Amino acid sequence: MRKKISYIAFLSILGLASIYFVSFDISPDSIQYKDGPHIFLENDSLVNILSIDQEKDSFPVSNPEIKANFLKMGKKDLMKYLFRETIVADTIKNEVQCVYEDVEKIFCIGDIHGEYDALVSLLKKHKIISEDLNWRFGNGHVVFCGDVFDRGDKVTETLLFIYKLEQQATCVKGKVHFLLGNHEMMALNGNLKYLNKKYKYIQDKLGVNYTYLYNENTLIGEWIRTKNTIVKINDLLFVHGGIHPDIPLRNYSLENINNYVRNYLTHKDFNQNALYLTGTNGPLWYRGYLDKDEKRLNMNDILCILKYYNAKKIIFAHTPVDRISSLYDGKLIAIDVPLTQKNGEGLLIQEGKFLILTLNGNKKQL
Repeated sequence: MRKKISYIAFLSILGLASIYFVSFDISPDSIQYKDGPHIFLENDSLVNILSIDQEKDSFPVSNPEIKANFLKMGKKDLMKYLFRETIVADTIKNEVQCVYEDVEKIFCIGDIHGEYDALVSLLKKHKIISEDLNWRFGNGHVVFCGDVFDRGDKVTETLLFIYKLEQQATCVKGKVHFLLGNHEMMALNGNLKYLNKKYKYIQDKLGVNYTYLYNENTLIGEWIRTKNTIVKINDLLFVHGGIHPDIPLRNYSLENINNYVRNYLTHKDFNQNALYLTGTNGPLWYRGYLDKDEKRLNMNDILCILKYYNAKKIIFAHTPVDRISSLYDGKLIAIDVPLTQKNGEGLLIQEGKFLILTLNGNKKQL
């Protein structure tokens, strides 16, 4: 009942139908003001779908009119509607598992920030996905190390794409890991400081906070809230920001970290552990590996972290680097090379080799 009421309240704001909105001054440059679909979960069998379109030949160009379109359908038909194919989607549930062994190949990438086109180009060039954007990485694991939200103007497309890949990978015993980053935490909690102008424009037109489009009663909002903050694959730790040396001293297991952060998001459980792990020294925000403003870690700090979690390396994003870089004698790998139409890198780990995959299709040894 709660889900249905929240969606009805949203529709009442919009007027219950396809609506054309008045203009006001936000310069969109060449942005196309289309977004969606956003899927609201009405009950166990029905969904309501919101799609936003820019009216064709809308004038003035600097203040285009947009319309909201609504569609109700059975949940069983949703995958075919979204992806033009029938995918047997798993019931959304918490990612309880966070340790994986005997994985033959891993691809990981840093902050996406809504750069959907560059992401897709990189994955296609290196045959992680097919030309028609479907999974082709077999039983391999792909790790998105957080920060899909903010900055770019194709966040929705990126989230739906990752959701689809996760379903497809599972069908062939592969795995997609979408780790939480600080920008997921910000967006889901209403901090919209880095929101792209496209989404600011749309939310103001709709009269609804952007965060509402990803609340716990939406398909993608519910899905994100199940995700892990940190995973261990073979002997490698993957995390968005990093692991502060104090975290092992506080005796946090990987399961503890994931559960505290997830409960913070899902149940608004603001206990001391959750507040610490979602703060500046927590794995979502920590910058001590590279930030010059932080006290530089020594090798012993790194070795203690690795020993505690029985790992050999930490692979992290969050802090931008010009190229994927090995630090502290290879114990740390920084992978947040900002994605653009001309630049971007991912890391392939296979048969004991660490290969940098570039946007132009090249491979090189780390």
